[in-house]
Amino acid sequence: MTPDKQTNLKVLRDAYISTNTGQTESQSDATTARKALEVMVKAITDKRIAAQYAADAEWPYTDKANAGIRREFSLPVNRPFNVRRPRELRRP
Repeated sequence: MTPDKQTNLKVLRDAYISTNTGQTESQSDATTARKALEVMVKAITDKRIAAQYAADAEWPYTDKANAGIRREFSLPVNRPFNVRRPRELRRP
């Protein structure tokens, strides 16, 4: 083992540690961004459902003349709007 080899090994070790730290930070950033995206998607979905319930109240399925507008809001034309929630989001 020569002093030159020791210096080269230290440089290589430092580069390895730096790369590992960088990858860990990138993974953490990706996880944080994914969680933020999930929160935004849920908020958008909740607002979409609220708009659909409002449209369902404004244009009831009992009036056949409302069939076209109900389709525009992705509402069923022959029954009231009902959202199936995942089991963990249902009320007890």
